[in-house]
Amino acid sequence: MLEQLWSEFDSLPFPDRIPRDVRDGVDLELLDDEASACVQVFLATGVLDSREVGVLRACRTELLGVLPRFRGDAAEYFGRLEQLCALVLNRVDGVRPAL
Repeated sequence: MLEQLWSEFDSLPFPDRIPRDVRDGVDLELLDDEASACVQVFLATGVLDSREVGVLRACRTELLGVLPRFRGDAAEYFGRLEQLCALVLNRVDGVRPAL
């Protein structure tokens, strides 16, 4: 399921209609690149190191903050990216050893 969602997301073009207040406050290209890189690492290896988990958590938190301000293509694109982040984080949390 995760692989299919990634494949569908990866074929979407980066949205061009981003509200100015969001563009001015968040580097969306960097957010997209960082989150996507973490998802790709997880898909390739099945694990994320602690730095990657931290990056992905931060990306998801930022996405949750800006999603309500998006409409149309931007809402779909970043909504899917947030969903991918959540799915990967749930899997990573599920495979952590008990202390």
